[in-house]
Amino acid sequence: MINLSNKNAYVFIPFNKSEYYHEDCQTYNETSQTDIENCRIWGMPDLAQENEFVKETLLNWIKDIIKDYGFDGVRYADVQNVPKRFWKEFTKAADTYTLGIISGNNAAYIAEYQKYMDGVGDYPLFYAIRESFCGSMKKLEEYHLNTHKLYINPSYNGIWLGNHDKPRFLSECNNNKQLLRNAIIFILFYEGIPIFYYGDEQYFSGGGNDQNREVMFSNHDTTSDAYKMIKTANKVRKSQKIFEQSYIEVFVDDYLYAFRRGNVLVIVSNVEAIERTLTEHRFKEGDYLCDTLDKEDCIRVTNGELKIKLEGI
Repeated sequence: MINLSNKNAYVFIPFNKSEYYHEDCQTYNETSQTDIENCRIWGMPDLAQENEFVKETLLNWIKDIIKDYGFDGVRYADVQNVPKRFWKEFTKAADTYTLGIISGNNAAYIAEYQKYMDGVGDYPLFYAIRESFCGSMKKLEEYHLNTHKLYINPSYNGIWLGNHDKPRFLSECNNNKQLLRNAIIFILFYEGIPIFYYGDEQYFSGGGNDQNREVMFSNHDTTSDAYKMIKTANKVRKSQKIFEQSYIEVFVDDYLYAFRRGNVLVIVSNVEAIERTLTEHRFKEGDYLCDTLDKEDCIRVTNGELKIKLEGI
């Protein structure tokens, strides 16, 4: 809280002593974890969590907030700028689901923070999605084989197509709405907790800040195909308890990626039309599979094969 009674100065309450803050470093080494955790960001006041008063005040604050409002989860921003030892205590005090956001594409560095909180924002997956749907789908396979395993519990991670700090998906993928719809389906069914950035269902396509923070109030179309697709997909997620189902990769090449979550087969592509034959799908001979977006579009397992034909989504 800031006390504005003195118009000539701001007095920070309860942190009103210089000893409660880190010094404004004269030099800053962006590769030094000590500097990252203990130097000020852009010169802004930076609390010293190693100070006992600061630490206890923050721990009591989060306990009171959770007690008063009953939040189901807490999101930490700029996690890397706070000492790791503090996050462990803060997470314990919160006593609810915690999600930390660490910028960048260094998967090993980001995964390390899951020792101190329940989940982390999966930025490596964010970049892999853009590289796959705007390039080769094998980038998703590479991510799943080499990066996914680095996390202690990837199902607790937050996964997304975009946020207020990044250019919109459409701005980097040739404004291709079909690709966006495919990417949305991937996010909703992949392992992790989907975090949906408003406006993607309206095909917002802004670039960097602040173009990616478009006004929503006059652009809320509940009849758009993306909006209706997401509504249907969420019903499937809930009815099939996707969050309880194991992830099994079924097929991948440059243009198509398929995986299973329980009884749900998810197929996404980065081209307008494609045909493939799946043999490692794990369904039984004679099983029927129907498209949840088009109930009349059904296929049957014949001779152990599923013949897939996609024409947009």
